[in-house]
Amino acid sequence: MRSTWDITVKVFTTYLILLAAFFVLMLATSAIPVTAIQESLVTSLPTIEQEGDYPTHGPSITMQDNFTDCLMLNIAAGIDGSHPVSGAMECTLHLADDGNIITSTRGLLDGQAVDSRPYARYWHGNQVTLRPLLCVMGYRGIRVLNYVLLGLLALACILLGYRQVSRSFAVVLTLGLVAVTGWLVPLNMQFTTCFLIMLVAMLAIMLMPRRLHSTGAACVAFFVIGGVTQFFDLLTTPVITLGLPLIVWCMMHKPERACRMVILLSLMWGLGYASLWASKWVLASIITGHDIIGDAMSSVRLRSVGGAAAEQGLTATAIYKYYWSMLASRGVAALGALLVAIVAVIVAYRRWGRPYRIINAHLWLLLVAAIPVAWTLVLAQHTFLHHFFTWRIVLVTVVALLLFVCHTLSFKKTI
Repeated sequence: MRSTWDITVKVFTTYLILLAAFFVLMLATSAIPVTAIQESLVTSLPTIEQEGDYPTHGPSITMQDNFTDCLMLNIAAGIDGSHPVSGAMECTLHLADDGNIITSTRGLLDGQAVDSRPYARYWHGNQVTLRPLLCVMGYRGIRVLNYVLLGLLALACILLGYRQVSRSFAVVLTLGLVAVTGWLVPLNMQFTTCFLIMLVAMLAIMLMPRRLHSTGAACVAFFVIGGVTQFFDLLTTPVITLGLPLIVWCMMHKPERACRMVILLSLMWGLGYASLWASKWVLASIITGHDIIGDAMSSVRLRSVGGAAAEQGLTATAIYKYYWSMLASRGVAALGALLVAIVAVIVAYRRWGRPYRIINAHLWLLLVAAIPVAWTLVLAQHTFLHHFFTWRIVLVTVVALLLFVCHTLSFKKTI
């Protein structure tokens, strides 16, 4: 009971520190005058105008999201440095009735009158890095910086993972990053955010194993990761910042009740994510006088279960029926493929499976692999509508399942 109370106090204290830090950071970045970033904004927009909203590099899974990057530039240009408090809380979006973010941003930069509205349900913590960067470089420079940072961090995680975690982890992490077209992630600012947080979190866990060994320290750490994720991210691929650090922590510390720790740390990540996001709604409602809470709750209902006015009719029920009809339309072929997969797994584990105690010790990896599935079920509408970038949350499933296979099958039996 005492340890539970201590953890609660630490988590609550951490919550207050993060809330204050987020507010101060947004206040400071909003105080930067638009004139300081105007030149970079003007030189940045032509790149997006030339490429378009959603350029691809072949298959649909390579699609970029220049639309959201342009939206971020639009907000950066619309924050009034002379009113940093309202600017930080409202993060005004200038968007014409036709919904064309590129022409709307061009009009804003050219001094034209463009319809504006508060976009306050997110913290928009990406502005904390974007607006200072725009003081010294444009969009192309930010892309180069993204490549350098992600490349170095990924390399550091792979090399340190090889030494601190296991050889199989280093190999599987590399395969996972390739599988989700990691080389394209730095092209978009909004794609980069969660990958940066994920890699930094993994490095911190590997570099500070003793400090994060206890349950209390791990709870606080994952609360922080969840809170930082929602501060910077625009609901892109947030669960990768949970799944991969969770795998690293469990593999390094090998807790006796690993499944229990997976559930506990996932709940702590979710608590940090949800509590600090909801706090933004409350703060923004109080400071601006707008009904930010009502707007946010409406968006939550839309992005999760949907409703009568769900965007493009994508209610959760409609999405589930779509998937079911896709499966049913394939009839015998789909059922046959499923049966073949089940038989293949059974044969593999009967022939090459390691002792049950070892398999049982790694069942927690299957729990981690299910995290993206749970996320998709909860945020069905959002995940389906934005599938061209939300699909990268399968990184968690790919890494977890491959590690499970690596640790529970032994092909040496056939030698």
